[in-house]
Amino acid sequence: MVCIRGGVDANVYSLLSFKGKLNVGGEFEIAGGINASRFAYWNDTTWATTNGGGVFNNVFAMAVYDSVLYIGGIFGYIGNVNCNHIARLFDYPDSSVSINEVESTQVSISIYPNPSESEFNIDVKNIDEGCSGILSVSDLLGKKILEKNIRLNKGNSTIDIKHQLPDGIYLISLITTQAKLYSSIIVQKQ
Repeated sequence: MVCIRGGVDANVYSLLSFKGKLNVGGEFEIAGGINASRFAYWNDTTWATTNGGGVFNNVFAMAVYDSVLYIGGIFGYIGNVNCNHIARLFDYPDSSVSINEVESTQVSISIYPNPSESEFNIDVKNIDEGCSGILSVSDLLGKKILEKNIRLNKGNSTIDIKHQLPDGIYLISLITTQAKLYSSIIVQKQ
């Protein structure tokens, strides 16, 4: 095993290979000696980060959908743009990347309260009336903890997750006929 030059200065929660680069998300501020503010990428020789400003809270999840990298977490802002916990990366121009807000007309989810002891609400925005899907909760190793069929209402729908989970980070996937949505939750007993 070989260390990546410089590493990061705090926890890493998500790694994803995309367009030949290793994308890293977490709660770190420094990657390989550069200011990275919770998101950076490694191109096999150097570290680089976004040109849109820092991510203002932890990044927990990354996924590629339709050839675009999405990041999710408990952040609200990237730079001065309110991204409401999800953002997308457009490309890697030279040594920096651009992360922008996901358009509000796209189907999206928000989870609250997060962290929570055991009960979470999931708001699904901009979904078609009667859209059905499967909601899954998995641990970080990919083991499914909970799976249930759901039917959503037009506009916004709220789904309650009432399930006893041990403390930790869990991945949420909501696969519908209209969209594939991913997020994460933190269970934290007081």
